[in-house]
Amino acid sequence: CNAQIAELMPKDAVIVNEGANTMDIGRTMLPNYLPRHRQGHILLDAGTYGTMGVGMGFALAAALWCKGQSPTKRVVCIQGDSAFGFSAMEMETAARYKLPVIVIIMNNAGIYNGFEEDTWQTFYQSGEDLGLVLPPNSLQPSCRYNRIVSMFGGKGFHVETVAELREAFTEALATLDQPTVIDVRISGMAQRKPQVFCRNRLAMWFYAFDCKGEFVVGCDSSHV
Repeated sequence: CNAQIAELMPKDAVIVNEGANTMDIGRTMLPNYLPRHRQGHILLDAGTYGTMGVGMGFALAAALWCKGQSPTKRVVCIQGDSAFGFSAMEMETAARYKLPVIVIIMNNAGIYNGFEEDTWQTFYQSGEDLGLVLPPNSLQPSCRYNRIVSMFGGKGFHVETVAELREAFTEALATLDQPTVIDVRISGMAQRKPQVFCRNRLAMWFYAFDCKGEFVVGCDSSHV
């Protein structure tokens, strides 16, 4: 999914990247064409400790600046579903100020990983105390986070294929007066592949998943 987003991403976009696996993969997969400098970083993330909940704050602050100083510059916030949950109601703020923030949610129904619908149903049908059997890091796979922004008059998309993702992101980039949320459903068990580090190079290999959680991209650091 990150590879598809990177291909369509405007070169001057402000990218906010937040989450556990989502942030780590994004650091190597998402393009950063402009150098980092104190006058305006082009890529923002939660930093070394991966504190979740800061992504929407970063995105809205960047969007407010862009609205007054650089109206054609886009702000794209890429988050995991759990990270989005920490500050999802900030979509009301984005809609209130007509900020064209694009929020792309990597929805694997959990923190790090979740379960598919059939597995989730076995928990419900087990007759056991749900407080004891439901994994605390898993979220309902039926969640449609795109509907949150729809409540406030923004655009929401739920996508399950690469083609749907490309279409939704293209439409979001053309929307300049309201926020957009793209809920990307990936496999509940989708995980990042191990990254192998070599001396001072950032990564020898990096990986991406398609919308069903299957490995689709791998290349050495000369391509980063």
